[in-house]
Amino acid sequence: MSAELERALRGIAADGWYESAAAYGLPAPLERAILEWREKALPYALRQEQLVPHLTACFFGRMRGHELRALLEAVHTRPWRELCVELGPLGAFRRGESIANMHIAVRPGAALMDAHRRLLEIGGRFAWFSPGRYVGAGYTPHISLVDQAEFRSSDVLSLAPWWSEGETVQLARPHVLGKRLDPRILLDLGPRS
Repeated sequence: MSAELERALRGIAADGWYESAAAYGLPAPLERAILEWREKALPYALRQEQLVPHLTACFFGRMRGHELRALLEAVHTRPWRELCVELGPLGAFRRGESIANMHIAVRPGAALMDAHRRLLEIGGRFAWFSPGRYVGAGYTPHISLVDQAEFRSSDVLSLAPWWSEGETVQLARPHVLGKRLDPRILLDLGPRS
């Protein structure tokens, strides 16, 4: 077990509640561009609620800390291949009449969909895992620009993309992201390499 993985495991409270996903870190220029956009476009409090920029590979849902530790080990001890993804247009997920998530759509290539399937298999090994509507057939690959917010359609339409639709991005391997829900703390549980 790597020192980075051991450090991540120690940072998880066994009896705490978490929400977790497997995600791919982004190349530094794209991550910087998203962070710079957030700095200009979002109020401070909303920026503090955002996870590090990433491509969500599989949402695992809510779990206790000891379950997150087991998931983290399962994801990080598996071998993963690098993959390339193609960026799409600006996208949004709706919550009623408003928009809850603005993102860069990602075209679902075979390698990414295979990684998603493998991550679902890992989740399926745990009794607590209950696949929700955003995995399997409901999986929509995306890179969140802002999440857990309320926007009007006009807010989204005013965002000028700085990325090129069709641009390819290379991703190294999935890692686990978590949000501690009691108290709310954002965690990037690495390792990324």
